[in-house]
Order: sequence, then structure tokens, then C-alpha cells
Amino acid sequence: MADVIYRVAAATERPAVAELWRRVESDAEFMLAEPGERAAPVEDRSFEVVAGGDPLLGALRVAVGRFRRVAHCGHLVLGVLPSHRGQGIGTGLLNTLIKHEAPERGLTRLQLNVAVENQAHRLYQRLGFTIEGMRKHAVIVDGIPRDEYAMALLL
Repeated sequence: MADVIYRVAAATERPAVAELWRRVESDAEFMLAEPGERAAPVEDRSFEVVAGGDPLLGALRVAVGRFRRVAHCGHLVLGVLPSHRGQGIGTGLLNTLIKHEAPERGLTRLQLNVAVENQAHRLYQRLGFTIEGMRKHAVIVDGIPRDEYAMALLL
């Protein structure tokens, strides 16, 4: 449409933008949020599984989908102290999630991104995660674009 102006919405237009989303989502089967969800306050269901005591040796952050259509998904970020890598801590964290926490919380899909060069993808595959695709130039580290695998496990 030649007469339409494209621009960044002004802060004063927030109510109009919210109303636009309400109208779009009320009649859109493939939108992420269901009607009314975007405006509703949402409880953060994210959590962390940790290993060790004092000090903690590793953690697995699980960001749970905000909207009903993705509330079954957990996006994972795993971190283990360098001095304790290769000692089964990552496996223990993931097994705790897969066998206990995910089922108890109604999560049926676990997903993560991992750098192609990161050998951790072997751990994820050993535990049943599959590579769903590659995200080209997903991150830039020291000015160098790097690719990531998109991986998931269906429970």
C-alpha cells in the first residue's frame, strides 16, 4: 500500500498498539498468544536446577514459555564451573530435569541452542536431544559470527 507510513511506534501509542494486538490475536490461529494473554499479568514459571552446596558447581536455567500455547516448553541454559566439567555434573542436572522436574511441572518439550563448536551437543544427544536445525550467525563472539544448533527433547 503506497499511502501507508511505516515507522517505530511512539510511547504515547502504547494503548493503540495493545488494542491492535488484542484485535489481531482474537482472530489469529497461528499467533503465539491467545486472545487476551499478552495484556494479562503472567506468573514467571522459570526455575533453576543446581548442583553442589557451597560452592555451587553448576546450574541449569529453565525458562518456561509465558503463553498457554508454549507453556509446555522449557528453554535451557546449562553452566558448569570449568574445574568441574567432564565429571557428570551436566548429566546430573539434565537428568534431574528430565526425570523429575519437567514432568512435575507439565513440561513436555525441552529446547536449547548450543554453539556448533561446543562439544556439549554430544551430551545433549546422548540424553535424547535431537538437532532440529542450525541457526546461522546466531551469535557474534569477539566480532566473529558463530552458528548454533537448535536442539530439543520431547518428553
